[in-house]
Amino acid sequence: MRWIGHGGSLRGFDLHVVRYPDHGLAIALLCNLEDISAERMAQRVADIYLSDAVAPPARAATASSLRVSLPGEQLIAKTGLYYEPSTEVLRRVFVRDGRLMYGGPFVGANEGVELRPVDATRFWLPGDVVSLEFLSTPGGRQEIQLLQPGTSPLVFRPAVEFAPTSTELAAFAGAYASPELEVTYTVVARESALLLQRPNDITHSLRPTIADTFQDSRVGVTFTRDVRRDITGFLLNLRTGAGWEVRHVRFDRVRR
Repeated sequence: MRWIGHGGSLRGFDLHVVRYPDHGLAIALLCNLEDISAERMAQRVADIYLSDAVAPPARAATASSLRVSLPGEQLIAKTGLYYEPSTEVLRRVFVRDGRLMYGGPFVGANEGVELRPVDATRFWLPGDVVSLEFLSTPGGRQEIQLLQPGTSPLVFRPAVEFAPTSTELAAFAGAYASPELEVTYTVVARESALLLQRPNDITHSLRPTIADTFQDSRVGVTFTRDVRRDITGFLLNLRTGAGWEVRHVRFDRVRR
């Protein structure tokens, strides 16, 4: 199905505009809450209006009558942290009350979205047109292929969780300057997290995710190293909506 669309966001707002030229449908969604995905809501609206145009397998797969149950060991085999390198997005899959759940890297025990099985490898997000397929890899673990109509598949690969010791955490502390933004941020090690202190008295508590990478709900940093493995700086990502809207702003280490 052909579509033309674009989204945007700013702190506290998210929007998405999409057209389906072959069906005479245009949708504009403006949200004044940044934790709502305007893009996903627009897809759900399109799914309602274009239900007759959706391929029969997609409609059948989302039907509750086709919901199947999988053994617990099959669900557990799919759990873990997954990383998609082109978007730098992390997702966690876990089991709760016999159901496979899906969410961000720090999703709480009572949070997340249920993944409803179509068969042993394919799952659907309820009320959405997004599907996920778990594929086996040579190493024995599984990767996730996220399928969304009108877009290329995204492949989330198994990620090794980063759990630095207090000594390793302290090595990241220091002052970091951005030549582009002409600003200096301070990094302080605190227990199992890093505090990123900005000049405007805003502090972010960043938790470790994957190697040399820390983030909270708005900010992500990936530290850079030289050939001797000494920390030389970090790359900053900023989130104002569903994904990283600003990526790879370089900060150089100016003081330990």
